[in-house]
Amino acid sequence: MLTRRNFMLFIFYSSVYRHSQIVPPKQYVPRKADIDLKGLMIHETIMQTVQGCEGVYTLKNKIMKPMSAHEFKTLAESSSHQSPLHEAYDDLEKNYWSSITSHNPTYLAAAEGTLTDAELKVWNLNSLPSILSHVKEDYGQTLPGINSSYLCFGSYKSLFAWQTEDMDLYSINVLHSRAPKTWYGISPEYGRQFEKLVTRYFPEYFRACPGYLRHNLTIMSPEILKKRRIPYHKVTQEQGEIIITFPYGYHSGFNNGFNIAEATNFATTRWIQYGKYVKQCSCGSNAGVRFSMDTFVKRYQPHLYRAWQDGRDKSGCPQDPSRNLPAPQPTIRDFACNKRHFPDPSLQPLFLEIVKRSRTMADDSYYSMPRRRRQRHRGSGFVTFKSPLDAERAVKHNYKDNKGFEEVIVK
Repeated sequence: MLTRRNFMLFIFYSSVYRHSQIVPPKQYVPRKADIDLKGLMIHETIMQTVQGCEGVYTLKNKIMKPMSAHEFKTLAESSSHQSPLHEAYDDLEKNYWSSITSHNPTYLAAAEGTLTDAELKVWNLNSLPSILSHVKEDYGQTLPGINSSYLCFGSYKSLFAWQTEDMDLYSINVLHSRAPKTWYGISPEYGRQFEKLVTRYFPEYFRACPGYLRHNLTIMSPEILKKRRIPYHKVTQEQGEIIITFPYGYHSGFNNGFNIAEATNFATTRWIQYGKYVKQCSCGSNAGVRFSMDTFVKRYQPHLYRAWQDGRDKSGCPQDPSRNLPAPQPTIRDFACNKRHFPDPSLQPLFLEIVKRSRTMADDSYYSMPRRRRQRHRGSGFVTFKSPLDAERAVKHNYKDNKGFEEVIVK
């Protein structure tokens, strides 16, 4: 029986690996009924094309019109998109890498939802023990694919580029039906080495966005990793099998033909340290999902909460242990989105409205301003907090003196 304790122990002992492949017994049936493809709508279908040469490529995605899952299956199994005849997965892998830039586009699709029976008690993606439940409880946010399941539909050669999960979370993927998936994984201890390798091939992209890998557009063949002595692991996921990836574990892969998978993210307390140091996209394209770490640090690392708020938390960066850097300082918005800070719920939206034009030391758009512009900004009627700690003091002062936020915060 998959109790909370057993699941956490499994994740703890598996964390030394690049990713885990779980082969359940035949009794494990996530869905008993047939999948009604005609009644299942896909609102985001992506046409993928690949450009590059000699093992280093970039991915181009184009959003297509919505279609039913049945229409997608028909497209994926058409003569121009079905997988070639092969005797072994290695043969298919060779064909994939030798024809990755062929002119025929490939198709990938995703839809919010689940195909898992609600009464399933073991390895049910919708009821995994996960501290991500606090995102909905404390922030009121439901993030498809993060704290709720989503479905993935693949065709032959459709792929997922090298990536870590959003917020460097854990992920779990169940292959419900049809053709296998081929996965490549890099252990977190080689993550920085891999990033330096990608930077060497795409320096202009990283100059524009230090978090460029969040764009999920980089493809590198296993041969490149071998040449650069970056250890990796390959695994083939069959129907009914489960793949788990770990925080800051880079992974990529491709579909061996038409298939349907279900995936979501989850988190344990071990992840919190990764979440505090996560490197986000910073170019304005808003690649990837992000959310505040406030509730996790406050709940599970209360001894570090004040130092973290003030930008003095040097408890260690698991992504790069060699560097003794403080965790990035949170913004006022990271503090304000947590309704647990507001005993009176009606005060939270008012506070959020007021801090829209406020800045913290972690907000580069303010501190990169010339001094005169900063002075004009300060005179705009809104206080400039030095840290979320100042914002918290303002909230507590408001409760103590029973004043409105305008009287406490606005100059």
